[in-house]
Amino acid sequence: MTNESQSTNPMPVWGSPEPPLFVSAGGAASRGDASHALRDAPRDAHLPPDSANPSAEAGRTDPPEMAVDPKLIDQTREHIRSLVDEIAALAKSACEPAAFYEGFLVRATSALASVGGAVWTRETSQQPLEIQYQINLSRTELANNTDAQLRHHGLLAQYVQNPEPRLVPPYSGAGEQTAGNPTPYLLILAPIVLEKEAVGIVEILQRPGGGPATQRGYLRFVVQMAEIASEYLTAHRLRLLARQQQLWRDVDQFTREIHARLQADATAMAVANEGRRVIDCDRLSVAWVNGHTARIASVSGLDTLERRADQLKRLAALVGRVARMGQPLWYVGADDQLPPQMDEPLQSYLDSSHTRALAILPLRRQPDDALSGDPRARRSHDQRPFAALIVEYLAAAEFSATSRERIELVARHATTALVNAHEHSSIFGLRLWKQLGRMVRLFMGPRRNVAVAIVLAIAAAGVGLVAVPYPFTLSGQGELVALQQQDIFAPLDGTLMEIYQPADANTVIRAGEPVAQMVNNDLAVAIEQLEGQLKQAEEDVRKFENSQLANKLDQLERITLEGELAKARLAVESTRLELELVREQAQGLNVRSPIDGTITNWQLRRTLLGRPVTRGQKLMTVVALDSEWRVELHVPEKRVGPLLEAVRSSDRPLAVTFALVSRPGHQFSGRVVEIDRNLEVVGDQGNTCRVLIEFDNADAPRELLRAGTRVVGKIHCGHRSVGYVWFRELLETIQTGYRFWL
Repeated sequence: MTNESQSTNPMPVWGSPEPPLFVSAGGAASRGDASHALRDAPRDAHLPPDSANPSAEAGRTDPPEMAVDPKLIDQTREHIRSLVDEIAALAKSACEPAAFYEGFLVRATSALASVGGAVWTRETSQQPLEIQYQINLSRTELANNTDAQLRHHGLLAQYVQNPEPRLVPPYSGAGEQTAGNPTPYLLILAPIVLEKEAVGIVEILQRPGGGPATQRGYLRFVVQMAEIASEYLTAHRLRLLARQQQLWRDVDQFTREIHARLQADATAMAVANEGRRVIDCDRLSVAWVNGHTARIASVSGLDTLERRADQLKRLAALVGRVARMGQPLWYVGADDQLPPQMDEPLQSYLDSSHTRALAILPLRRQPDDALSGDPRARRSHDQRPFAALIVEYLAAAEFSATSRERIELVARHATTALVNAHEHSSIFGLRLWKQLGRMVRLFMGPRRNVAVAIVLAIAAAGVGLVAVPYPFTLSGQGELVALQQQDIFAPLDGTLMEIYQPADANTVIRAGEPVAQMVNNDLAVAIEQLEGQLKQAEEDVRKFENSQLANKLDQLERITLEGELAKARLAVESTRLELELVREQAQGLNVRSPIDGTITNWQLRRTLLGRPVTRGQKLMTVVALDSEWRVELHVPEKRVGPLLEAVRSSDRPLAVTFALVSRPGHQFSGRVVEIDRNLEVVGDQGNTCRVLIEFDNADAPRELLRAGTRVVGKIHCGHRSVGYVWFRELLETIQTGYRFWL
């Protein structure tokens, strides 16, 4: 026997060795609350029948009872009523069957002051009865006597076939009978009925000796308690059905969500989020496993993952170790049963995640050869998990039987979905095949005529792009330049002290006419020093010449004096020559116009006057009066190739059309006369090639021909196909990138 227990409630105090009190509903047991029946029963119904109304039970065989204190009777009645109320409240609660049967039987036997009892149930009529809870059955003949057990089970088997409330006398069914009561106690049997079918039995072991009326009272009370148990089972089954229905709803939604997509990561995300609701865990994760390494694919409640996070790295290391072991990991707070190689990664992850219960289930594929029954294929397959399911509880420290069943259920469904998604995502050229499939379906459906028309239109457009000629032009930006112009540069380092700029910009400056005056203090100092050195050298020459006129010089002194005189004369000549050179440089500080023309720079006095300049710095530009104007067009580097190809293929200069930004509504015509061989960076246009354009200056108003006027032009390079003209730059960009990566 199992579930052995003793009643812990206080036993009622009786006035005789055999407790005669019972609960009676007036001879008619009604299905409902036993406390209600007790409350409606006559007061005398709780007293011994002979003491309540001696004449009413004339001729009965009950032994006479001694007088009972009315106060004790009231206390006993209240105690029984409280026990009945407790049983009714327990039946209306949502406790588990084991807890209900324990509380039910303890209170029922306490209310009857019985020796013990048991509750037997079965799931269906085809299954045998199983004991759910018992009190003191192990202290009867049923504990060690096999014959007694057989007769007792035979009695219960016969009773469940005809489930009517019954009193079974002690030691009944002896001899050759296979069913009976082998105990010295009176057995009170009442059926637990569910949907008109007996699903259980309430069995009470009562002391014998009471009269028939007392025993009938016992029976009515047990019947009422059995009805309460029936109500509990009905409510419990309804709760089970509701939970199962909710579970199947969750499982149905779970399966629909995980099979809705074929992308591997999206499926893993659906498994984590939807599987967490089915399992009812705190966190559910999915990891991809490749050999002995793992990568966390999804975590429930997170849309994106920071894979460099320390916690995810530790979890991935733990999953990889579990995959290497090949067996599921169930951790519930104690790791003494785990392999030693799991200790370090497990503790490392638990320290960062604070998980109290952890389960890691490797998921394996089931290929056709493994399903066919080949043990070698199955063994080789079992060593290669492709994914893993990670279940975590942050509060609970154990896995219940229900949670384990749900985890295994989610793992079975997730394996199929993840295998399909993983294999689908690993197909080479998947997107291309999908697009081809969509195109094929267009020609197989009811709108195939429309699809054919679209294909023909696309083909015609493609032929047109290749075969139809179209004017090919290359655009560029540039400026007007004068052919006869001179830039004036600073001859030396210095400071501009005066600028001779005419008040009228159209005033002509003649060649040689000064335009600026510079000052260089270093030159002035050098001239002064050289003039002093020249005077000193001339003085030395005169001194040596006077010394030669003396008559008292010997031959050696005369020779020495002639050498010193020659040296002094040489110093004079070199100093004079150096002074002339410096004076010529000083004359260059007076800047003059190299040609007749006009100065194109504006407000030179404001921009240059009084400012230091360096040698070679551009000061101003003078444009000749009769100069012709050209256009310098800057063509981007990526257009130079087609331009040179067009020049080689044409037997005459390429035509150009351009417009001045100062007069955008008028278009001018010209031709290419020169293409620079060097590339240079111009502004924000990047690397460009300078192309010189010649045009008839008479076509443009003279006042618009100004240096630096911006120009937008197009170079006509003949005719090419429409596709080449429209998509040339795109094709060149693709070709450049392709060649770069190769």
